[in-house]
Amino acid sequence: MVNISSNELNELTKMGSGNFGTIYKSDDKVLKIYNEYIKTDTHENIKNPMLRYKLISINRLNKLINLKDKIKNTDLIEDLLYIDNKFNGVIMPYYEGKLFLELINKPIDEKIELCKKLVTNAKELTDNKIYPLDYKLINVFYTNNNEVKLIDLDDIFTKVYNLNNIYYKKESITILDETIKTFLKEYNYYSQKINKILNNKTYGINSSYETINHYLYLKSIKNNLLFIDENHNYGNIPGFKTIYTYKTYDEEYIIKSINNLKEKGITINDIVKYDLINEYINNNSNEICLKSENKRILKIK
Repeated sequence: MVNISSNELNELTKMGSGNFGTIYKSDDKVLKIYNEYIKTDTHENIKNPMLRYKLISINRLNKLINLKDKIKNTDLIEDLLYIDNKFNGVIMPYYEGKLFLELINKPIDEKIELCKKLVTNAKELTDNKIYPLDYKLINVFYTNNNEVKLIDLDDIFTKVYNLNNIYYKKESITILDETIKTFLKEYNYYSQKINKILNNKTYGINSSYETINHYLYLKSIKNNLLFIDENHNYGNIPGFKTIYTYKTYDEEYIIKSINNLKEKGITINDIVKYDLINEYINNNSNEICLKSENKRILKIK
């Protein structure tokens, strides 16, 4: 436990403020002071649960502190913070670097490697019965020392138990998977819907660390991509993944077109909106990209 005065707090550098707390810097440490009130999703002001249920908060935070020496990849909170002898926050390490949100436009290969590190961190936490439920791109940090760190593990969205909790483990992995796919720009509403109908699991939710790592492995494989539309008549090109492109979303028409192509012996591996082809290319590991257009095959990268 660390106790400081209000005057000492005022002398520190204020770094920013979020919904749950305000951040101050002190040398190589960060002091997170819990806000008295937070805003709900409906924009109501309510008492911060971290302060409203102090005994529960302190008990959970102490569990994290006791586990910090067992966790090698993620730095947990270091101590409880009291101001004028009243519990008011926590002390955490300070990092130099960037949030994952700031790295979302990096090359796909680099992002995949960062995601692999994130999965390693996440698995270590759940193996030690710590279940983060707030994986967001603003809660994952890439340090200048090439380390991936999770931040804000002190708040109510991190569950800590003495025994394994299967429900929270599954929930934590599901949220992690969604965050990784957001970081990799994988989610495309229409593509998800069509691929579900076509029984393609590319966009399905992964429910274990093994399936997430397998997904990252598949994303890292260099592919030759061929973009076609409903008028394509060349058949499959050996060594190429075939991507169906559409200009206007019409679910019934798209499915009918894909089935017609299938009758011609053309296998569709994925679909993408025509004006998002370049973004799709940039978000996939690939070597050669071709496009079927006006009875010609054009090299587009």
